Amino acid sequence: YFLMFGASATLWPNLISPWILYSALITLAIGAVGTLAAKKLSDLIGFAVLTSIGTLLLPISLFQTKATAVSLYYLVHSTVGAALLFLILDRVRLLRKDNGETLTSGTDWPERSPLAFFFFVGSVVMLGLPPLSGFLGKLMILNITAFHDHRTWIWTAILLVSFISLVAFARAGSVLFWKIKEPLSSPTRFQWLPYCSIVLLVAALVTYSFHAGSFMQYFDFVAEKIHQPQNYIDAVLKPREGLK
Repeated sequence: YFLMFGASATLWPNLISPWILYSALITLAIGAVGTLAAKKLSDLIGFAVLTSIGTLLLPISLFQTKATAVSLYYLVHSTVGAALLFLILDRVRLLRKDNGETLTSGTDWPERSPLAFFFFVGSVVMLGLPPLSGFLGKLMILNITAFHDHRTWIWTAILLVSFISLVAFARAGSVLFWKIKEPLSSPTRFQWLPYCSIVLLVAALVTYSFHAGSFMQYFDFVAEKIHQPQNYIDAVLKPREGLK
């Protein structure tokens, strides 16, 4: 983007930058409405990912080095968080025989308790609640936009969408894991192998949260390089020794 549309571009400088902020706010609104209207767990997670995209676009719209570093931090968080929720979705689809992923109450199903715990962790991650990386990412976004001309709209959108998403995830978790009509007729054997990838992602998110400072140092370095496209241009176009 910075090569073609950045401030230093000669062809289309700052062509779409004024529209990114408005696109982010619209994306957040669509995602929030979608989470409330979701009838299936896959729809809920999909619209939650959409709200994460809108949140990610907010710091990108500033076109500042520090804001780009924050967006990179939030990008990694949202990607791993979405992967965690989709892995949980796969187990729910497989084990919930009566209603599948539909957000309606039904009979008890195997491995409901561990999946409820991991769904809670995934919700905390995706909603940006403390103490995990989503909270740190949103806190940095709020901080980086504190002096923006449209900070009122940005802060209101982030906080309101977070609250709406919290209501939607709480409702989904209550229906899937709490409102059980009939208990299991016979106990089933717990299969731990499918949870290895889920536990691995949770551990990665916890590590990412506790070492946020170290990761931000790296993202600051990357952001500086992104905002200096001339270095990349020189490295590609500069004649090498021995070549004419």
